[in-house]
Amino acid sequence: MPLIPRSNDSYDPHLCHICTKRFLPGEIRVRDHNHWGSGRINGLAHQACNLNYRATYFIPVVIHNSRNYDNHLLLKSIPLNIAKCIGIIPVNMEKFTMFSLDHLKFLDSYQFLDIPSKDK
Repeated sequence: MPLIPRSNDSYDPHLCHICTKRFLPGEIRVRDHNHWGSGRINGLAHQACNLNYRATYFIPVVIHNSRNYDNHLLLKSIPLNIAKCIGIIPVNMEKFTMFSLDHLKFLDSYQFLDIPSKDK
C-alpha cells in the first residue's frame, strides 16, 4: 500500500502527533499512517507511541433496568471462552452497573434517567 501524504496539512517534524511531545536527539521517529484504508500519513510519531497506539471503539448494548435483573442472568449464561476481554463494574456480588465483552458494552439505560433511585 503506498503511503499518501496529508493533503493541505503539514505536520510538525519536531513533535510526535500522538503524545505531542518533542522528539529528543537520537529517538526513533516513524511515520504513523492509516492502516485501515487510505494509507494516509497522520504525522511523525515516537516509535513507542506508534506501537502502543490503539484506536478504541465499542458497541453499546443498552438494556433498560439491566442492573437489577438482566445483567446477572446474562453473565451466568455466557460461556467463559466467548470473549477475550471481559470487564465488569459491580455494585455488589449480584448487581452490575456495566459489563463488557470485547467490544460490546452492556449498559443500563435506567441509570441515565433523572428519577430518584429506589435502592437508596
